[in-house]
Amino acid sequence: MIFGSFTVQEVVFGQFRLDGGCMFGSVPRNLWSKRIEPDEENCIPLVARSLWITRGDRRILVDCGMGELWAEPQRRIFGIRNVPEADWELDPGSVTDLILTHLHFDHAGGLVRRTPSGDLQPIFPNARIHLQRAQWDQARNPTLKDRASYLPETVRFLSTARDLTLHEGDVEVLPGLHLHRVDGHTRGQQWVEIRGGRRRCSFPPTWCRRPTMFPWPITWGTTSVPRRCCGRRRRCWTAPSGRRRGCASSMMPTRRSPGLGCRSGGSLWRSLWGQVESSVLRVE
Repeated sequence: MIFGSFTVQEVVFGQFRLDGGCMFGSVPRNLWSKRIEPDEENCIPLVARSLWITRGDRRILVDCGMGELWAEPQRRIFGIRNVPEADWELDPGSVTDLILTHLHFDHAGGLVRRTPSGDLQPIFPNARIHLQRAQWDQARNPTLKDRASYLPETVRFLSTARDLTLHEGDVEVLPGLHLHRVDGHTRGQQWVEIRGGRRRCSFPPTWCRRPTMFPWPITWGTTSVPRRCCGRRRRCWTAPSGRRRGCASSMMPTRRSPGLGCRSGGSLWRSLWGQVESSVLRVE
């Protein structure tokens, strides 16, 4: 899909699962299970979805999935099924910018791999990494509530990364490509907005479930400050008067966004979620 001078496509890095009660917070199971059916362990299927944005010589990836830093017991618990790197339709070495909405393992776990010698190797070696300073501080000093959401390998690698750019608040990375800081699910999260003429595309991370699924006040059970999320969700999903906005969900197990090409493992993606009827992109 074209937004001004940007070309935007989806990238699906794989599948995983999390506890349904955790994901839907205070919503009773008999309500949320009508939208997404849980498995025998009360987990719901989720995906690691990213955006691939190109403009001129810039190749911009938003989030990078779960990665491969997982032992077999963890893979079983989280039901991880990653798309093999050999099947990606993008070249990791061509990525010039990697925007991380936050550093939780399902969004930034694919930042590095472990070599046979045990060293950490960047998967996107030529990318400048964009992150909110507040999220970086949170990842280095997590609370008891959220420390399990950060992989030590991710934090250790970023501690010595030379191409790490820490932003403070809202920023325009490129003309028309905006990052907006949002607190709530975790401190210093950010969402991406692409502006192209009268059209806009938003990529909200974990905190911004589609309003068609549940009313505005409903947030994830993992959200740190639910009240802040409510207002931010409205801002993300509501387009200014006279404009058209599309939104792509980063985690919900839905069909690919209408008009957005699905890259990296499209056949696997379709086989996993071909029966799900709702879409992830809404254009107003």
